[in-house]
Amino acid sequence: MRDLQDASIVLEQKVLNVGADVGFATDPDGDRLSIVSNNGNAIGEEYTLVLAVKNYLNYQKSIVATNLSTSMMLESIANETIRTKIGEAHVVQKMNELNIPIGGEGNGGVILKEVHLGRDSLVAISMILSLLSSPRKSISDEISNIPQDLMIKDKILLNSKIDFDSLESIFDCDEINRLDGIKFSWSDKWIHIRKSNTEPIIRIFAEAPTKDEVDELVNTLKNYVK
Repeated sequence: MRDLQDASIVLEQKVLNVGADVGFATDPDGDRLSIVSNNGNAIGEEYTLVLAVKNYLNYQKSIVATNLSTSMMLESIANETIRTKIGEAHVVQKMNELNIPIGGEGNGGVILKEVHLGRDSLVAISMILSLLSSPRKSISDEISNIPQDLMIKDKILLNSKIDFDSLESIFDCDEINRLDGIKFSWSDKWIHIRKSNTEPIIRIFAEAPTKDEVDELVNTLKNYVK
């Protein structure tokens, strides 16, 4: 993930220097895309899938497949969103199972079934350029029309004493999802906690309308498990 963030920082200045309408940065294997706006700001990888889906829905109605930790911005533009476990393979499996034509993850990965069943930054670039071309709009214009919340991606060291079953009592929420770790959801915010598959850590994802609200979610969890 760090390589894509570093590339975006370099690209921000380049976009401003040359007066570009948009900048695109991909990771080394070309499966994730980060976008720099016409204002020279890296807008965050969560927007990549959202903007690609927005373009797709301009031409065809569709269910969208994504994972539990992807931004709820998708729900604001799609009629129906199907959530899966974290990981490209789980999203692809659901797309095959339900014949869903488009999906992806909030790490900048877009999957368009008619091209191939894998995250592809070039596919994402094509879809976003299409979005901007008809009618001609800037990335900043498109973002301004999407409800924006604040998202935090954090982590804590894995502690063998942490009992995931006991976490259900932390929050008084509208819905609890145990598909992959545990996710607490309300109408306008959520927090998702899961063990990493690659590192000895617990990953924390949270999204809410304000910084105070998202900080409260994360701090409540951290205070409980420390």
